[in-house]
Amino acid sequence: MADETDHYIGEFRRGPAIFTVFQTAPAPRAFRVDCNDGNGPSQVCTFTDHPGSGPDWHGAWNGDEWCAWIELQARKTIKGLPDSGAAARANRCHKSPRTSLRSVPH
Repeated sequence: MADETDHYIGEFRRGPAIFTVFQTAPAPRAFRVDCNDGNGPSQVCTFTDHPGSGPDWHGAWNGDEWCAWIELQARKTIKGLPDSGAAARANRCHKSPRTSLRSVPH
């Protein structure tokens, strides 16, 4: 279930099931996939974007035949996100020389 600090990233579907991807931590970037099949949302797995890291499957999802498909779709969903280093660089304030405001005659 979504926490106040989780950020909605996107969703994908298979049959009646709607899978929602949330970012749960910025650095290292961590994600959670929830599924709502009509009975309310429940956790499917958590994963990071580190190369070679696999998901940690929750409960009955561990070993489910949809696991490979869910992981592929979830990774497609996060693919366009800037990496945490790029986001940090983009959010830095750049100092610029101060300019004084001058009165403009009317």
